[in-house]
Amino acid sequence: MATTDLVELELCRLALKITSESNLELKIHNLGKLVRVASDLLTVLAKPHSALLASGYQTSQSGVVKESKQQESRRTTIHDLPGEILSHIFRSLHGEDRTTTLPSIIAVSRRWHTTVVQDPYLWNDIVVRPNGLMKNIRAWHYYVQRCLERSLNCPLDITVDFSEVRPISEQVDKPLRAVFTAVDLQNNEYELESWKFEDQCPNLTDIYFDYFIDVLRLLSGTQTKSNLLKTRGKPSKKSKKSTRKSKKQPATGLTDANTVAMRWRSFHLILGETWPSDYIEKMWSSLDQPTPHLVRIHLELLGEPKEPSYEDDVLYKVAFPCFDALEEFECNFPLELDSLERIHPKVKDLSIFLDKLTFGELNKFENLVRLELWHKSNKENPASDMPGDKVHLPKLKHLALCGVVPQFIPIVLTTPALESLSLLYYGWVELGEKTELYSTVKKLDWRVGDWCEYTGFKQMPINKDGYPDSDFRSMDHLFQQCTSLEELRVWANHADQWGKAFMKRLLPLIPSDKPLSKLKKVIFYFPMDWMDDFDQSKITCSYDIDAMRNQPPGTELVPTYLK
Repeated sequence: MATTDLVELELCRLALKITSESNLELKIHNLGKLVRVASDLLTVLAKPHSALLASGYQTSQSGVVKESKQQESRRTTIHDLPGEILSHIFRSLHGEDRTTTLPSIIAVSRRWHTTVVQDPYLWNDIVVRPNGLMKNIRAWHYYVQRCLERSLNCPLDITVDFSEVRPISEQVDKPLRAVFTAVDLQNNEYELESWKFEDQCPNLTDIYFDYFIDVLRLLSGTQTKSNLLKTRGKPSKKSKKSTRKSKKQPATGLTDANTVAMRWRSFHLILGETWPSDYIEKMWSSLDQPTPHLVRIHLELLGEPKEPSYEDDVLYKVAFPCFDALEEFECNFPLELDSLERIHPKVKDLSIFLDKLTFGELNKFENLVRLELWHKSNKENPASDMPGDKVHLPKLKHLALCGVVPQFIPIVLTTPALESLSLLYYGWVELGEKTELYSTVKKLDWRVGDWCEYTGFKQMPINKDGYPDSDFRSMDHLFQQCTSLEELRVWANHADQWGKAFMKRLLPLIPSDKPLSKLKKVIFYFPMDWMDDFDQSKITCSYDIDAMRNQPPGTELVPTYLK
């Protein structure tokens, strides 16, 4: 089937979905019209604005796409689509970056401009990605302001990506050293080789980061502090008039903090590995507003986070406001939860770094359905002093233990409803005796970082099958307890590409009178990175365990599925 046919089929499916979800009593006599118009829409969105003008997609007073107007008389124009259908088509672009997509749509015609501007659900998904040395922050300020105004009272899904923001010293030090060299000042007297801008001008460094934190203040409806966001030069008559108007009647969502913060539904904050930890607390203080409808918080630090010492177990300190409706909280770096008890009532999904102060607090999260625990070992300070707290989570169904949690921290979890367990290890595997943790598990994900490396890089004793002896001992210990296991997903070992050595070790445990009598399938995955999830990896092969039970002894192991 040609690509164009596949596209039209997909558009037909989209059109049918739109009409069914809209609850509109519309009779579209010719579905082909909708398909052709949607094709025009996708063609327009696939081209930059300059290319649109060159290809004939020019703005006209009637709002009709010029190219369509020049086609045959049967060619459909954009006016044949009701405004509700057109809005739903635009909303289906949720996977696109709306900061670039919406301006392109607005530039096509007046009707499209009106449709986009008047639809608040096209502006409630706010994504902010500033980059460079205060390079385009004023443009982001304007974009955020427009989103807050045009989204009206819709719930806000906010993503703030500061991963491209670099310390001011990285932007300034190198050019200044070049200047010093040019004027022959590079000598020991001035010690310019170790000269750093942030050491000489700490106040300017604070101003620099305040420049970006002001974006968060604007999103939460609080007053911005940096003067750099204010308009420079003499204000025009129009701006003076709008200023007087704003003083009499504040703009919705900009001056009233409660109006904006109460609309937050999700918040995703992404920081680069060079972002100073001192500013984490400052950022949260700028967001300290009541957010009664905030459901999801995701804090992400790119790169390898600095490992805290056991004298100072956490790296970042955050004082959270009260989140009454919060259901999902995820943080991939060590974080002190000073007010952890203020976010527990309705949380169902929690992902945090584990420390000796945090684990005991988990008992307060009685409604947890999914829990992910991270921890990094500290060889100088082993976790012998870590308390063996007992945690009972009656509703927990999905548990992920990452890093070295089970072998270095004597945790005791009671999870009577647990169905899915994910184990991720950096190197070799060691497990403690936690029968109550494994006995109800039906689905097990087994990821070992060393298995993804070639055997020459391993530091553990390797047997001929490519697995360390300790790994096999841990596997035997684990599988003896997984009496309800139905599906097993495993990282493929470079030395055991099709998992045959692994399966030979598993065979004695799969008969009907053995611990793995309920096991149905074993799937091997090959990851691009050992930190990847299984859903991001490629299946190499799988084994049908029910079929293997019916085979006579000594039958050669053959994968049911081979990629």
